[in-house]
Amino acid sequence: IASDVDVTPSGNEQTFEGLYKKVTVEAGGNATVDCSKIVEQNLQSLSNKQRLFVGIITKLPEMDLSQVDTINQMFRYFYSLELIESIKLGNQTSIDGLLVGCWSLLEVPQMDTRNVTMMGSLCYDCRKLKKVPLLECGNVIAINSIFDGATLVEELGGFKDLGKAYTYQA
Repeated sequence: IASDVDVTPSGNEQTFEGLYKKVTVEAGGNATVDCSKIVEQNLQSLSNKQRLFVGIITKLPEMDLSQVDTINQMFRYFYSLELIESIKLGNQTSIDGLLVGCWSLLEVPQMDTRNVTMMGSLCYDCRKLKKVPLLECGNVIAINSIFDGATLVEELGGFKDLGKAYTYQA
């Protein structure tokens, strides 16, 4: 579970409580943020005040999501996030929309996707995405809209064993 996060302050001192216990970011400085609760809650349910904090996170260290029940859209609209070092998925089978709306994300983090069956909209609206590692897709059956809006991809590692995957229209 992450304990250190690089953040870019937005100007004035800001204090956020709730999901992140308590975080203070001073103008021109960095902060150490306890993100231990980030994997305990589906981020779709964040309050507006909590979502404001999401907008200043630029980097996350390795995230262990292997013990989380549902991770779909977990990083939804972390629009300033540029880097996640890696993600441990464990036995997760669905990563639908995991990185949707991460506008500033430059590369898809390394993650073992061999157990994943649902990968739809994984990087939907990741506008600055440039690099995607090789993704194991041997069990993937749905891969719709995986890169919609990600028009700057320069390096695509590929999709290993993509044969089962199909796309579907809602």
